[in-house]
Amino acid sequence: MKNYKFEIFTQAIEKNIKSGVYKPGQKLPSVRDFKDYYGLSMSTVQAGYEYLMIRGLVESVPKSGYYVSAKNEMLAEPGGHGRPPGAHAGKLPDP
Repeated sequence: MKNYKFEIFTQAIEKNIKSGVYKPGQKLPSVRDFKDYYGLSMSTVQAGYEYLMIRGLVESVPKSGYYVSAKNEMLAEPGGHGRPPGAHAGKLPDP
């Protein structure tokens, strides 16, 4: 199977959503933030967000950004209550 450049950050986002680090409705880092952090092009980051939207993990709000889908409440693992220290809206996931 072919690996895509956007998998660098989409795998980290998906892990953080499923583990409860990113909560439903929480704003995710901007395309520009991921571009700079991972050294990717804008189009690669946008393709990654599109992939996450197709999977139902992320929603796009025009002129606002990307958010964890509200439908993801069922994906969080049990015991994932609260927010770990340092986790806040827009925090970049660890690679």
